Amino acid sequence: MPKLVKFLIFHALLGFVIALAGVLVIFALDVASLRTLIMSSDVKWMAAFALIFLMTITIASVTMGVAVMRLPYDDDDDDLPGGGLRQHDIGGLILGHHILQPAKIRRP
Repeated sequence: MPKLVKFLIFHALLGFVIALAGVLVIFALDVASLRTLIMSSDVKWMAAFALIFLMTITIASVTMGVAVMRLPYDDDDDDLPGGGLRQHDIGGLILGHHILQPAKIRRP
């Protein structure tokens, strides 16, 4: 199995465990009366499943995304010399940072 796939699976499982711990804390502390609300519901299993399922998907995705964004990047990875497409600074162009330059004054 490729290293990147193992990396993503590990961080997805890490996020899954973190989310399960968070749901257990929510149930244990009865945050926002969610435990009371779920226990008084007619479909307890559906409400609990929805909370657990959606929380684990969200936290696992965030954990994977953070892990991928924290991967080291080397400029030598680009095929072109100088590295990839260059983005133009449109904000600086609109604000005039590239157009207006201070005048150089020579003293006699």
